[in-house]
Amino acid sequence: MASRKINKYLLEVLGILLSFIILIPFYMTIVNSLKTTAEASIPTLKLPSEFRWDNYTEVIEKANIGLAFLNSATITFISVGLIILLGAPVAFVLQRNKSKLSKIILTLLLIGLMITPSIVPLVYVLNSLGLTGSKLGVILIYIGLFSPISVYLMHEYLKGLPTELDEAAIMDGCGPLRLFFQIIFPMMLPIIATISIFNFIMVWNDFMMPIYFLSGSNNITLPLTIYFFQGQYNSQWNFIFANVVIVTLPVLIVYLFAQRYIIAGMTSGAVKG
Repeated sequence: MASRKINKYLLEVLGILLSFIILIPFYMTIVNSLKTTAEASIPTLKLPSEFRWDNYTEVIEKANIGLAFLNSATITFISVGLIILLGAPVAFVLQRNKSKLSKIILTLLLIGLMITPSIVPLVYVLNSLGLTGSKLGVILIYIGLFSPISVYLMHEYLKGLPTELDEAAIMDGCGPLRLFFQIIFPMMLPIIATISIFNFIMVWNDFMMPIYFLSGSNNITLPLTIYFFQGQYNSQWNFIFANVVIVTLPVLIVYLFAQRYIIAGMTSGAVKG
């Protein structure tokens, strides 16, 4: 019994030490974002001689953070919303329908998890549709990229919801749409929350698709501000660090407040699947 307590305390101490190691980059980024240009020229863990909060104000103005935030929010929320609204009914039909066609479609979705996106075909497709350089084109790419994993996770979660619910609802005169949206969909909220948060983080932080497929300063997203801002102010590390903090902050806030939903969705899906 005593050895178990000792092992438990040792694991807790190890976890705390690892947490400090992980937090060091965050600390270094924040500290150097508050320094003068001269102090931040060589990034260190040392506190600034004077906290320069106006660095953030200057970055927000020079990097056009307001517009970039609006663009990132628009692309992210529309992409995540459509992935859920389109993927949840697909997952329900594939799970409840045991036909060969459903199995083939599910297999194709699993293949989609293994195939990495290729830029040249995407450019050709978007050019053909007249969507090159538009937010809609990037949104459609994200839907295609993250729908397979989202549908698969929802499909596995639905295995834990008994078909007796469907049969009872149909016997009470419930149609297919009402069955799904009023009965099944609310019961999928744990896994939907998990998928939404996962997709939010992936889309919000993505750099590759906007740099390739968005054109014009009006379509800049938050990750792109770091790229362009560093190109203009490559010797002013205090501003670059401040830009990194601004871009990271929304994702960090979402993750801190929503991590319990991520864990709950994953564990419930694992048990039910």
